[in-house]
Amino acid sequence: MAMAMRLRNQLLSIYKLDPLRNKEEVKLKIKDLNEHIVCHLCAGDAKTIPECLCEDQVIKESARVWRNPLCCLICKTSQDQLPTHLARVCMKDCTPEERNAELQRAKESQLQWARKARIWDYADLSAIVQDDPTCRTLTKTLLQRGFLVTNVPLPAATATSGSAEEPGTSSTRQSLSSTGKCSLLNSFKATADDTCCRLQRGETVDEGRLADLRNFCIAFLVLKLRKTTRQVRELTVHEWFGRARVNQGAVVKMTAARGVEDSFTLTLQQEAWFSCYMDSIRSVYLKSQAVAGSDQDRFFLGKNGMPLTHATTVIDRFCRRHGPLEDEGSMSTVVSAKRKASMTWDNFLEEFPMTLHGVPPSQEESKAKGYEGGRVFYHKWRDMQRKLRMDYILMDYPHQKPSQARVRYQLQREGWTSNAPKVDEILACWKSEGGSVLADPNIMQSVLDQKWKGLAIIDLGPPKGKGVVATMPFQAGDVVCDYHGELVTEAEGRQRQSHVPDGTDMYFFYFRSHSGARMCLDAQKFPCFCHPSIDTYGRRMNHSSKNFNVKPVRLALPFSGGLRDSMIFVATRNVTVKEELTWDYGVRQSSFGGEGRNLEWLNE
Repeated sequence: MAMAMRLRNQLLSIYKLDPLRNKEEVKLKIKDLNEHIVCHLCAGDAKTIPECLCEDQVIKESARVWRNPLCCLICKTSQDQLPTHLARVCMKDCTPEERNAELQRAKESQLQWARKARIWDYADLSAIVQDDPTCRTLTKTLLQRGFLVTNVPLPAATATSGSAEEPGTSSTRQSLSSTGKCSLLNSFKATADDTCCRLQRGETVDEGRLADLRNFCIAFLVLKLRKTTRQVRELTVHEWFGRARVNQGAVVKMTAARGVEDSFTLTLQQEAWFSCYMDSIRSVYLKSQAVAGSDQDRFFLGKNGMPLTHATTVIDRFCRRHGPLEDEGSMSTVVSAKRKASMTWDNFLEEFPMTLHGVPPSQEESKAKGYEGGRVFYHKWRDMQRKLRMDYILMDYPHQKPSQARVRYQLQREGWTSNAPKVDEILACWKSEGGSVLADPNIMQSVLDQKWKGLAIIDLGPPKGKGVVATMPFQAGDVVCDYHGELVTEAEGRQRQSHVPDGTDMYFFYFRSHSGARMCLDAQKFPCFCHPSIDTYGRRMNHSSKNFNVKPVRLALPFSGGLRDSMIFVATRNVTVKEELTWDYGVRQSSFGGEGRNLEWLNE
C-alpha cells in the first residue's frame, strides 16, 4: 500500500516538472501502479487500495495545480485558464481563430517579459529615479515582486565602512532639511546652466562663478547623490573618462581606497555641469599648479591646482553663500549679502560694460541704477580692467620677455591716467607661450620625476586601445611630456627588440644623439626600474600621420652627471581639453609591402 502511494506521488511530481518531455515515463509508471493495485485486489485488501489511475487523470490533476498563468492583455488581469476566460468574458463574441490569435499574443508577451522585462539594471533605474534613497526603495519593491535587478551598488555606509567621512559631513547634511537641500540645489541649476553656456561660447566668466560651479558639483554629489566626502575627494579623472553611457545619461564607477566599488548616475544636464568643470575650470586650476606639485589624477582640484583636501569646507561655504536662512519668527527667507552680490554682478556688468579704455562707474551712478553695493562692484570692475590691460600689453611679446623701457613706452602710448598697471607687475605676469623649450628650467625636474601635468591615460577602445588625452589646453610649442625609457646603443636596442615575441607591441625609439652616435630609448619594460608605480605617457601615445598634434624633439639636458639626451614631445598646434595626443611614428602602410593590406590606420 505504501508503495502505491509513493508511486502516485512520484507520478504527479514527474509530470508537473515537465509535462511534455516525461509523458512516456508517466505511461510506464501508470502501468506499474495499476499492476500493483490489481495485486492488492487479488489479495482481498479492497478497502485500502487506491483506485486505478489513467493517463488523462494524472495530466488533468497536475495541470490544474502547476499551470503557468497568463495575463489577459485586454482586461490586464492574470488568468489560470486564459482560453476559457477569453471565450467567456473578453472575447465571447469573437471567433475561435481570433481567440487563438489573442492567446498566442499573450504567450509571446509573457515570453518577452520573462526574457527581457523582468531583469533591470540599477543604472537604468537611477536614470529614471535620480534620488538615490527613492531608487533603492524602488529596487527593493521590484525584488519583492519577483523582478531581478543587477549591478546594485552597496549603500554609502556599507561601501565606505572603515573609511570615515570628514568631520562635519553628517552635520552638513543635517543642517539642511530635505526640503531646504532640494531647494538649494534646484535654485542654483539655472545659474549653473548659464555659467556652462557662457564658457562654451568662450565668454569671460568671473572667478567667483567658476568656483561656484565647482562647489555646486561637489555639493550635488554629497547632498543629492549621498556620496561621502572621501569618495568625492578620491574621484579620479580616469574614472570620469571611463563613464558608461546609459539611457539619457551616464554612469560613473568609483573605486574606493579599500577596493569597494560604487557608482553614481547623472542625467544629460548633470553630466554637462561636470563636463564644463572638467573642460573649462579644472584645466585653469591645473595651469596654476607648482612645478613640484601633482594633481594625483584627482577630479576635483583647488585653485592652486592641487587635489581638494576639505570637501566639507567647500560645501559649507557653498551653503552659506547660496542657501536660504530661515527666520525664526516667520517662514520668510533672508538672503545673505554675498548671495545678493553674486546674483547682481552679471547685471552690473550689463549696465556698466567693462572695456579696455572705459571709466568705472561712480558710486552715485551705481545707486541710481539700484545697486546699493556699488562700492564692492566698483573695486571688482577695476580689478578686471587692470588684468585686461596687463594682458593687452603682454600679448605683443609671446616668446621674448620685454624690457622695462619697452613696457613703459607701451603704457605711455596708451595714455592711461588711472587704473594703469605698474611696469613691475606686468613683467612679473609674463609667461612664455611656446618659446624655446631649453629656456624652461622645469623640464629636467619633470623628466626625473615623470610628473607631467595636463595628461591622462584612458582606454579608447578597439583598435587603438589605451591612449593619452589632454586634461588642460596646450599651445603650439608647449612641452607636453617625454619618451621615457632606458638609454642604450642602437645595437643593444636591436638585440633586445629581436627577443620580443611576435605580435607584442614594441616600444623602442631610435635616434641620433647630440654627439652623432646612434642611440635607442628602450621603453619595452613596464613599469620601468626608476618609476615602478608610474605608467609613463610617451609610450602610450598613438600614431597619426595626418592629424598628429605633437612631435618628438631631441634635447641634450645638463643633468648632474653631464649632458644626457632626452626625447621631448612638443605641441605642433593648439591642443584642446579631451583631445587625444598623437605623433607620427614615421611608418606607412606601404612600408610593409603586400603584408600591410590591413594596416590602413597607419595612413590616417
